[in-house]
Amino acid sequence: MNGFLSRSAAATVCVGVSTLTLACAYSASCPVAVSAQLAGPSAPGSESLGAASTASADAPSPASSAKSGAKRKAAATSTRSAAPIGKANRLKHALRELACDDAARVQEALRLLREDGSRAVGRPVAARIRDGLPPSLLLQAIGVLVETGQRQVAGKLVELLRHRRSEIRRAALEALGSLRYRRAQTQLLAALRDPAEEVRVTAAATLAVVGVPRAVPALLAAHDNGVEGAIGAVGQLVGHAHLELLLERARGSGLDAVLPALEASLQRPRLPAHVKVRIIRAVSESSSASASHHLARWLESGVHGVQARLARELIAGIARAEKRVVDGALPAEKKETAAQAKLTQRPPQ
Repeated sequence: MNGFLSRSAAATVCVGVSTLTLACAYSASCPVAVSAQLAGPSAPGSESLGAASTASADAPSPASSAKSGAKRKAAATSTRSAAPIGKANRLKHALRELACDDAARVQEALRLLREDGSRAVGRPVAARIRDGLPPSLLLQAIGVLVETGQRQVAGKLVELLRHRRSEIRRAALEALGSLRYRRAQTQLLAALRDPAEEVRVTAAATLAVVGVPRAVPALLAAHDNGVEGAIGAVGQLVGHAHLELLLERARGSGLDAVLPALEASLQRPRLPAHVKVRIIRAVSESSSASASHHLARWLESGVHGVQARLARELIAGIARAEKRVVDGALPAEKKETAAQAKLTQRPPQ
């Protein structure tokens, strides 16, 4: 009996030692669990408290959570601001700003709309002009309309030809010329009589650019009234119908008076060759002493799209002009010789 108890006690001691050994080995990797085991049975609910303390140790504090959330929000905002704004959104933003009353915002909106250059901006800009803009912004808005290239908004430009400021009227004329808007011929012709000189000059150039042949008589009248560039505009427009009117002026006022128009006509690529030949012949047959000089200069510089026929006509024209000068000088020489002969034959008194 005593031997059995001794063996039982020894086994218990061995088991305890083994348990302690395993606990020590486990404590290296999980000290919290080992300390809990070594502490013995815990009070009821102590397991949940331990789990909660472990979870709270792993979870971030409220302050750190707020900081990390703020960082994430700032990073997202930075990413959105760095990303380029889409073209459609930029256009919507510019159109919204266009309707406001702040001049600086309207100016920025017009800048964005001009950069956009799409056909969708023409009508909103024309409507904003109709609502009223200060002169500086009005000039900028006219530039936007030109960039769109829409003739549908040209009606607003025609209305601006009656603006009280001459710089606005001039800008509207230039815009109509850029759009090649031919439906405003009556208004363009009226602008040749504008009170402001710069508007009259721009009107002459615009008529030439747009292409209004019926404006030739009005341009000749404007030239008589001292409108600069009007005679050159005639050369851009004159054709078979009005050529005789121009040549009649050359015969009456002299070649130099209409020379810019004649030169501009010869440089037009689409003017028929027979019209150019008629101009060359008229110049060569004129009474101007400088006719041969001008013909030689045109031959040397080259008539636009020159053909063999035009080159031959220029050479023949030079010969005709020189012959007229010689023929015109001969009668005077004969008269002088006859006068000298008469003096020598007079008997002495």
